[in-house]
Amino acid sequence: MRAVRVGAAVIALMGGSPAAAQYFDTGNELLSICNRRDGGASMLCMGIVSGIADMMMASGYKCNPGAPITRQQAQDVAVKYLRDHPETRHGPAVFSVILAMQKDFDCERK
Repeated sequence: MRAVRVGAAVIALMGGSPAAAQYFDTGNELLSICNRRDGGASMLCMGIVSGIADMMMASGYKCNPGAPITRQQAQDVAVKYLRDHPETRHGPAVFSVILAMQKDFDCERK
């Protein structure tokens, strides 16, 4: 149920419907990028996750009350979530990253 609310919120922010929305990366694609061992892929992985986290904060999410979250921590929880939840990886990576942030950093939209 929470995934549906998150998905609907993200799509609403993007101004479209689920069928019309276009995404750059699925969870499978993001995990593949993040699992590569070259520096370019590592920076791309962190950039994608950081961009999603920034979008969350810009749209009213508050996370981890009282403690800042580093880019590395955000990347770590996103990758862990993708590894632990293969059933969601076929969908847009943005949904998985939001769910990971909500779960591990107590992110809520205010």
